[in-house]
Amino acid sequence: PPSPRASLAAWDVAVIGGTGFIGAHVVSALRDAGYTVGVMARRIANPDPAFRDDGVALIAGDARRRADVERAVGAARYVVNLAHGGAAAPQDVGPAMLAATQTVAEVCIERKVERLVHLGSIASLYLGEDAGAVRDDAPPDPMAHARSPYARAKAETDSLLRALSQSHTLPLVLLRPGLVVGAGASAFHSG
Repeated sequence: PPSPRASLAAWDVAVIGGTGFIGAHVVSALRDAGYTVGVMARRIANPDPAFRDDGVALIAGDARRRADVERAVGAARYVVNLAHGGAAAPQDVGPAMLAATQTVAEVCIERKVERLVHLGSIASLYLGEDAGAVRDDAPPDPMAHARSPYARAKAETDSLLRALSQSHTLPLVLLRPGLVVGAGASAFHSG
């Protein structure tokens, strides 16, 4: 396949951790809407066709490294954070996800981005039978410490972002999908 390009000097939207299934769809939608996009990910070899567009720059980087995130955000007005931190071992998921989220949020605050869109998960919420209706402003599970490493990490990142959005100027949109399925993905979702 063609090699990744980084021909753009600046972009409207920075997508962090965006070379996976969701990222390809996000980048395609942003390009269809006329935005230029900088996409940062740890692995940028063999990119999806959505990333082989003159309005897309691919940037190798790690969301836990401040210099990489600063380079990826650049002067972007909007940031979409899809990064999960890159941990493979269950015990490393929480620290990696929290570190990546905090780095992205801090850079967004410093750069005064107009909006940070962060991809969380309904795994961060308490969804037991007495939970009631799940609303978009629902707080993370107060008993997250007793949950799986992934669910606990998602709840901790939600809590961190909610606190930063209240104590700093961080315009935040927190998305919490349940199942992520669609064209090009496996029909056998782990959920």
